[in-house]
Amino acid sequence: MTVLDVSDTLLADAISPELVLVSQPEVAQLARAQLPTFPTHPVSAPRRAERGTSPRRIEFIAAYVVCLLVTLGPLGFIIFSQPIHPGP
Repeated sequence: MTVLDVSDTLLADAISPELVLVSQPEVAQLARAQLPTFPTHPVSAPRRAERGTSPRRIEFIAAYVVCLLVTLGPLGFIIFSQPIHPGP
């Protein structure tokens, strides 16, 4: 495939990066030329959240307790469900 074979309708839509990588250099250059330009200046970081929107300490403690119960609960059931055999 050459640049002359590539129609404008083929490159009217977005082309996957994999297709550009395996294309002929001329076709890949044509596809890269149609990419949008990105800002060259640094983008500022988003503002910090207002106070009171972050989780409180009790919410963190509750999350840890739930995680421990979900993890250790089945383990406790397995351990206590084993029959106890008295010694000889």
